[in-house]
Amino acid sequence: MTDNEMKCAKYILGLLMLAGCSRLEQPQGRAIMCRAEAPEQAQSPANEQTKGAGVTNTAALESSGLGLFAWRTAEGTPFDGTTPYLQNCGFTYDSNMDLWKGGVYWPIGYWLSFFAYTPYSADVSTGNLKFPSSDYVSGYPRLQFTPDASAASQVDLCLATPVMDRAASTNDGVVPLSFSHVLTRLCVQVRWMGTSAQVAQISASGQTVRVLGMEIGPVVGTNKLTYGRTSFLWDSPSAGDYDASYEMSVANGSFRDVALPAAGTYSTDFWNMADACLYVLPQSLVAGSELAVTFGIFNSDGSMVSEESVSFDIGTLPQNLWPAGMTMTYSVTLDLLGHYTVEADVTYDCNAGTFVAPGTFNFNQSNAGAFLGGSFQVNDTRAGAYGTDGMGLGGSSAGGFTTD
Repeated sequence: MTDNEMKCAKYILGLLMLAGCSRLEQPQGRAIMCRAEAPEQAQSPANEQTKGAGVTNTAALESSGLGLFAWRTAEGTPFDGTTPYLQNCGFTYDSNMDLWKGGVYWPIGYWLSFFAYTPYSADVSTGNLKFPSSDYVSGYPRLQFTPDASAASQVDLCLATPVMDRAASTNDGVVPLSFSHVLTRLCVQVRWMGTSAQVAQISASGQTVRVLGMEIGPVVGTNKLTYGRTSFLWDSPSAGDYDASYEMSVANGSFRDVALPAAGTYSTDFWNMADACLYVLPQSLVAGSELAVTFGIFNSDGSMVSEESVSFDIGTLPQNLWPAGMTMTYSVTLDLLGHYTVEADVTYDCNAGTFVAPGTFNFNQSNAGAFLGGSFQVNDTRAGAYGTDGMGLGGSSAGGFTTD
């Protein structure tokens, strides 16, 4: 992944009321305007990414739009979560005006507190995203999200840091919205290796090694997130929440049928299966959470010589946490001698919300098996912060799990 930033300052100008947006009837003042900052863009892997909506960046935000919620309080009264004002108002981007259009206005004599998400969904009652839920915490709304079971239909959910107690006169009515990735991007890269004789035989005969399918589970498939004044936080899952699995295969179109590279040494590149990535809920995996890979050896005419499946207990890896806003990459080596290996590596993806309370983790270890190498720390309580410098370091591959 890269730390190159792809940020863009935009304005949301209320012009046209869209279907599905509701608000309380109040005397109307000036149009509500927002400045939306997209998350940092993650670098695309080497292969073309074809699944789902892809990573949410400035271009994706302009294309998919955003949903806006607001609660009102009397002027001078802090947010209390009592009275909704805007409910899932969708805003669309106008490239000619360089604006998102939504058609909402400031109520005269009131403050507004804003909550926003992207990509926009017209259904936030029965769909994958449910917001707001009825079980508020300390007056703050909660959000429930379920990544789609189909990898091709998953989206990279982003949330804006709440903007609280805003007056129409503040900054000429312009409300800043800073979006962050709140899911974990999960990628798999694969290669094969064998003895010199095996490699020579397969290469000489024109045979290839190809992945047919992958399955990950059981994992947490649904979770809730609670907002605070300047933050948001996923719930810690319980044992009964690990009831979901994700299946990807060539047959169901999750990824392409591509010949894997042969690896004589661990310095050889993997095939990064970019179109096999998932957007999953941040979580700490448990023993029994597995990555299963089915692969085959094929003749040059497309006929299959053999098929085999191997499973890895990724819940017992030293790197068994899927952090929000980061990318977990599993590097699978299919050794034709039967010594299959998988290594887990976490890389920084964006300015994202945290999975657990800030300060819980101190990833400053560089010894074998450390979750992250270097001096990366999660000890910043600012909304969306992931470290003191806002950056993370690549994970150590030491301590990778091996099956014999």
